[in-house]
Amino acid sequence: MNTEFIKIILNKYLILILIVTFAFMLRIPYRLPNLDDWDSVQFALALHDYSVAKDQPHLPGYPLYIVSARAINFVIRNDTYSLTLLSAILGSLSVIPLYLLAQELFNKQTAILSALFYIALPVQWTLSEQALSDIPGIFFLILIIFFIYHFRKSKKALFICAFFGGLILGFRLNELPVIIFSLEFYIIKESGYKNALFALLIFSLGIFSWVIPMVALSGVRNFEAVLWRNFYYVVWHDGGLALTQFTIKHLLYLKVSKAYNLINLGYTLWFAVPSVVSFGWVLITKKWKEERFQFLIVWLISYVIFLLTIYNLELPRFVLPLSPPLIIILVSFIFEIKDGKYLQPVIYIFFGLIFIILTMISWKEVKILNKTLSPTMAPVIYVKNHFNKGNTVVIASRLYRQFEYYLPNFKVYNSGSGNIPSDFNGETVIIDHPSLKNEFSGLKHYYIASFYYFSAPAYLYPKTPSITLYILKQH
Repeated sequence: MNTEFIKIILNKYLILILIVTFAFMLRIPYRLPNLDDWDSVQFALALHDYSVAKDQPHLPGYPLYIVSARAINFVIRNDTYSLTLLSAILGSLSVIPLYLLAQELFNKQTAILSALFYIALPVQWTLSEQALSDIPGIFFLILIIFFIYHFRKSKKALFICAFFGGLILGFRLNELPVIIFSLEFYIIKESGYKNALFALLIFSLGIFSWVIPMVALSGVRNFEAVLWRNFYYVVWHDGGLALTQFTIKHLLYLKVSKAYNLINLGYTLWFAVPSVVSFGWVLITKKWKEERFQFLIVWLISYVIFLLTIYNLELPRFVLPLSPPLIIILVSFIFEIKDGKYLQPVIYIFFGLIFIILTMISWKEVKILNKTLSPTMAPVIYVKNHFNKGNTVVIASRLYRQFEYYLPNFKVYNSGSGNIPSDFNGETVIIDHPSLKNEFSGLKHYYIASFYYFSAPAYLYPKTPSITLYILKQH
């Protein structure tokens, strides 16, 4: 019986299994050896001391992501490897729900090519090597979207999807608008607005199932303080209200130009331009009137609105949730081109070359990321190797988390914490921004004795392509 079942699975899904295996084999060797990102360090700290009050991690807390990583870390006993292994595993497995969704929307051909384009995208491959929550988030997003579409005719099943849609946001909250709008698209279509409100209630229960334990663990007062602090940061900084020249026109221009840059970095123009063409084809040929395309457009629009209003658009990973619908639309466009016996082979060859180019670009990027000390890690290693922990003080802003995690025996202070000493007793002081020298009274008798500059390719580290350390000595 078991042998027969295995044969059926292999016959039906052999190509899918091969693609997933291929993706996993490509991702395992290039996992990042260090915690380059501020968020990555907070996730690593949360593996041992979970507290949103300490920003370990920051809100929305990512409790299910941390629980999953802890399960792996229980065996591996290495924070970085545990977090990156989780990304590599789910980055490869996320091909499965994408394949199933594309197959159900269109056909097996579309599913195979969609899966191949997905694993070749730079944003997907590079994030599968990093200690971040984006890949686990996209895995569960595609999975719940597949179930929503698969059970679109069943009101009861959609209500179950609503609960689990809220639950999986415990891995990453940013997927919320896509899940809500995709769910409500079919709830309203099949059952009306009354049931849409009920679905939102069930969806909220799914969210509360992880929020309530998180609040209880952190303490209500602590959680409330952190919530308002993060809300202010998101609205003021990420929303763009902190701009010195604030106008709606200027803000919109800035948002669109930044989004274009992220798409170029995360997708490359090799993928972005054909995607725009294929979306135009959907509109011009009125394919958008088909339910399956409406479903994909709802996904795109719901996230684009969220992207342009909430996000600060500093990192390519923010455009990752757009990749599944863009890929499926592009591949459906490829298979729809049937005009002329000579045109179709040319189109297939053209898109085959795009797949090869994407793969080569992504492969080059992950190899560089794996071997390069990032601008956020190189200064930490330099301080560790060249300064004495007994007479060195570090006051850091952008690099605080890296210094805190990797140099636990050094005296490290967060420049924004308010607990900076007023007297350093002649010790060497290291800062990561020149303005910090004038912010603290204890440094008024210090001067910049030397500085060290660290940099890496800006297309790989767009948020922090360079860092300068300033070494202060007492007069």
